[in-house]
Amino acid sequence: MFIKTLKDLKDPVILDGIDCRPGGTQYRIHTHDFYGPLPNINFRLKIDEDDEAFLLGKVNIETCKLGAISQARFDLASYFPLCQFHLPAKKDGKSVVGITIGSNSYTAESHAFWQAYLDLKRKVVM
Repeated sequence: MFIKTLKDLKDPVILDGIDCRPGGTQYRIHTHDFYGPLPNINFRLKIDEDDEAFLLGKVNIETCKLGAISQARFDLASYFPLCQFHLPAKKDGKSVVGITIGSNSYTAESHAFWQAYLDLKRKVVM
């Protein structure tokens, strides 16, 4: 499902790996794009037959968010070819992202990484 969604979105997001936490119910998907690591997709799976549809839906939604993040980063890099993106991080429950353009650094924070990247794009481009 992850690969199919990315293929449909046509975004350059590369799957790095999938970690299964001890107990077999918590998973983390690592990805990156041309500009560095993207936020991880974290989810918990309950051992139920009905959870498979929920899991596929959750992974599909999170993959679409990664596509939006990758597109925002691509747009910024198109405006500023020598830019460098900061590692996305969580701080005090908020998603924090940033970019360095020349000697200037810009950051943005929001409730979700995809929204923070869109805010960063608005802040830097406008």
